Amino acid sequence: MEWYKFNINDLAEEEYKEFFELLNPKKRERIKRLKKTDDKKRSVCAEMLVKSVISKKYGINIEDIVIDTYENGKPFCKNVDVAFNISHSGEYAVCAFGEKAIGIDIQKIVPYNEKTAKKVCLREEFEAVEKSADKAAEFIKLWTKKEAALKMQGDISFCDIKTCTKGKRIETFRFSDYFVSICEK
Repeated sequence: MEWYKFNINDLAEEEYKEFFELLNPKKRERIKRLKKTDDKKRSVCAEMLVKSVISKKYGINIEDIVIDTYENGKPFCKNVDVAFNISHSGEYAVCAFGEKAIGIDIQKIVPYNEKTAKKVCLREEFEAVEKSADKAAEFIKLWTKKEAALKMQGDISFCDIKTCTKGKRIETFRFSDYFVSICEK
């Protein structure tokens, strides 16, 4: 398993325009509909990060790499059979690659919301968050684990967010004000 991160603030305007043109038409239209500039940058950066890694690993020209999504929203590469997933939050876009199905989630630590925690946590998880000295960080760490597990599975319509991490191998990392979790099948 490997993961990569990219700070969207490191993307120059010219690079953004170049990368945007390399996206498939469906993705370009979706990004054009986004209202916030940073949302657009995060989406472009996430896909270009994946394409850059695939280009280096498999020797494919970045212009020739086609990323699309299944009906459930899970991304795939049309050129090469490779397991990967992407996520973005705040100033970062991240991607993960693995041998089998993989999910990644990144979240910036934001103020703790008890109501949300009650909705998505098992009782013992909620109690651990409530006892934590840093509830916001503890909840975001848990949230990224749940999101990564759901994204690894692909079809989240049949998953219970409260129990989705049971029996899963999940690695979690913290850097700055962010947590990243990766779940591999």
